[in-house]
Amino acid sequence: MKTVILLLASVTIVAPQARYPGGGIGNFPGAGGGAIQFPGSSTGGTRPIRPARPGAGGSVRPGGGGGILPGGTGIFGGNDQGSGGTGGQDLSSPPPLSTAACPPFLTPQVHYNLGGRQYHYSWCVDGGQRYNWQEANNYCRRLGNGWQAISIETAQEDQFVVNILDSHDLPYIWTSGNRLQGRGWVWGNGQLVYYTNWAKTGFVPNRPQPDNHFNNEQCLSVLNRFYPNDGITWHDIECHHVKPTICERAAQSYSG
Repeated sequence: MKTVILLLASVTIVAPQARYPGGGIGNFPGAGGGAIQFPGSSTGGTRPIRPARPGAGGSVRPGGGGGILPGGTGIFGGNDQGSGGTGGQDLSSPPPLSTAACPPFLTPQVHYNLGGRQYHYSWCVDGGQRYNWQEANNYCRRLGNGWQAISIETAQEDQFVVNILDSHDLPYIWTSGNRLQGRGWVWGNGQLVYYTNWAKTGFVPNRPQPDNHFNNEQCLSVLNRFYPNDGITWHDIECHHVKPTICERAAQSYSG
């Protein structure tokens, strides 16, 4: 009996390769561009960008900076690089601070004397740097010998500050004023804020200051006609915004 052996050849069936769009470069899908879309996956889409908070990227917030959240040094972060412009302008970088009106020192570190106090203008010494609130206060302390950021405790001292911002064409300064301890507004020397010159308007038109509009406005700044129908007045500001400052101390002798 003849045995018939049937040899069945193995046949390898090769399925055609699927092409997955990727928006890539050359023949490498996804190498630069859209994501690879596999069968059965959703096309998804771009996650919507949340609008930046006012003050981020140089918007209308006074001294606003480049990032939405504070960064940098100090407990408030800071080194924001966005707009510090006036009148709600949208600028990519803050305008330089003018030093044209800067006087020479009367005595070491002292630009002006008034009512038994001595004053130092940070922008006249550091090339027009800006600091967040903590950094501004640290700048003054580093001068030594009792220096701290200014406490505006009288109408005379307030008028002095108004004159300085006006004559130096400054958009704003930091003071030592704050309410970080939860016991109302105080100065850096621990004294409660009694004399005030709060603005009658602000980011929200015709809303008197302080209004804590962003629920984190804990530091006191003097703004120079920043908002329409405003003068050189006090505003509560988020502490990470960046500004120059005026430092002060009790009058001392030259050796002090």
